[in-house]
Amino acid sequence: MSKLSTLLLNGSNELYGILKKYYHYLINNHIYSEKSLDYIFEIIDLFEIEKRYFELFSFDENLKSNGVFLPNKKSIILNIKDLLLAKNIDAINIDTFIIEYFILLLHEINHLMQYKYMNELNDNISNIMRESAILRRNVSNIRNYHDMFPDEIDSHIRSSNIVNSFINNYCELIKNSNISEKRLIYFISLGIINDKEIINSQFDYIHKLLLGNSYNKSYNELPELLHIYYGLEKKNTTMNKIISSYQTQKLCLDINERRF
Repeated sequence: MSKLSTLLLNGSNELYGILKKYYHYLINNHIYSEKSLDYIFEIIDLFEIEKRYFELFSFDENLKSNGVFLPNKKSIILNIKDLLLAKNIDAINIDTFIIEYFILLLHEINHLMQYKYMNELNDNISNIMRESAILRRNVSNIRNYHDMFPDEIDSHIRSSNIVNSFINNYCELIKNSNISEKRLIYFISLGIINDKEIINSQFDYIHKLLLGNSYNKSYNELPELLHIYYGLEKKNTTMNKIISSYQTQKLCLDINERRF
């Protein structure tokens, strides 16, 4: 793998291959197992994460959120208690459980990779991540605005996009399900389409809300795709496709291409 490919969470044949093996394992085996952990570390090892960034993974049903990456402890913790309960009482089927679990797992792995990216590169993406971290310091209750920050938008979209691509192209057993596409559409439009207004840039919106002024830095040189991934100002054509996706619940833009 190239250095950049180990710093950004993107789909690959190797990753899809591991997810496929892990999917088949989870159909008939418990998620709290050593073999399950082996699959998780196999995914993380794909991206050559050094021990100075990550060492521990655990499940904890007492965690107050669904998942967290703790840089100071070099650890990822997931709480899938609610997901397991929903599956056990047949509120969701096994395929939906695995889709939601994979999205959550990859979401937290992406936070780990964001942290590594900020420490190893100094470019527009790392600058956006740092500015997002600084902005968080102005929030007394982070949960109210959690999904508006660039690092969260990026993790939501990357994780759900990978799972949707996996379902559509690598996992023939779930081909008739559109739950992964709907989850991707949900995360693409999250924070953009609200009851009272349409927000073009989630980052600008929360910047105004917390600091009282617009986010005035321009990242026009970044591909339009990354404006979606980090909640930056988007072109009208992109916004129209996002709104159409939301209205039709069919993906109206190619989230894997950097041209719109």
